[in-house]
Amino acid sequence: MVHSVNPTSPTSRGVTQCASLRWAVVRVSVNGLVFRESRSSFRVRDSSIGSVNPVPTLPTYRSPSVSGMPMRLSVFTGSSRLVLPLRPTINRDELPLRPFDDPEGAQPIPVTQLVPGEEHWTVSRDLVRYISALEVVKDLGVIRFDNSGLEVARRAYERYSWVGDDFGSVRGETEWTVTFEREDWKASTTTRTVLTSTAENFRIQAELRAYEGGQCVATHEWDRTVPRDLV
Repeated sequence: MVHSVNPTSPTSRGVTQCASLRWAVVRVSVNGLVFRESRSSFRVRDSSIGSVNPVPTLPTYRSPSVSGMPMRLSVFTGSSRLVLPLRPTINRDELPLRPFDDPEGAQPIPVTQLVPGEEHWTVSRDLVRYISALEVVKDLGVIRFDNSGLEVARRAYERYSWVGDDFGSVRGETEWTVTFEREDWKASTTTRTVLTSTAENFRIQAELRAYEGGQCVATHEWDRTVPRDLV
């Protein structure tokens, strides 16, 4: 994988730009993967993308730029290589490897579903204001742990939205509520996080509220700006 760089004026990651550009080779380490293939012939496919977004249905963030010029990711298959390490073959004088045993795990904790949960993935598009959004609901409902009598509820709401082709309008919001209750005791937490971005920075706004017996006992708020740093 390669990208355009110039060694003159340095930037945060050593990637620079001016009128004359040259190519530089970049090594990229991918996530670890282990598999066993018994066929004599098979094919491995690798995909790369120059911009990212946490939700595939949303437009990706605009590619970062240096001195006003967008960075571009190019892959030349003729000179690129995908290196896959292979497990060494066992020598004849070595003992054969013992196959793995069947997976084991603890018995699940007995629970009772008191209130059913719900899940929704809803995509909406406003054809007048060009607002598109993905709304996600992941609701556990209410379950009771039979051994202790503790009742637990968890609800997550997420919304990812953008306006037309405005990359600066991409917005992600999450709100989680978790409740614990047993007999006359009840406690809950609510968290909310909003992620937005500009061409230079990500902005993260978050808040935490903790309640006991219906009374707020703790609250925290954060407002952070993180340089995109070519992300």
